[in-house]
Amino acid sequence: MLPITAQNFNYASVITIGVMILSGIWYALGGRRHYHGPKPNLGETHERHTENNMLAPSKDEEASEKDIARLAA
Repeated sequence: MLPITAQNFNYASVITIGVMILSGIWYALGGRRHYHGPKPNLGETHERHTENNMLAPSKDEEASEKDIARLAA
């Protein structure tokens, strides 16, 4: 193995860690006040049909599912 010098050193890890540190500082100083994360867009219908919450669909949901099936046929 060659001795590590400034000319043959791979600086990718140093740059990656630097970006991570600067991003963490930016987030700690102000990003968490402005970033609220992604907003869910699936709505109540998706929540009603999850595996953990197997509720029967409402009458509106049944009607819309029948309309979709009829249009798809």
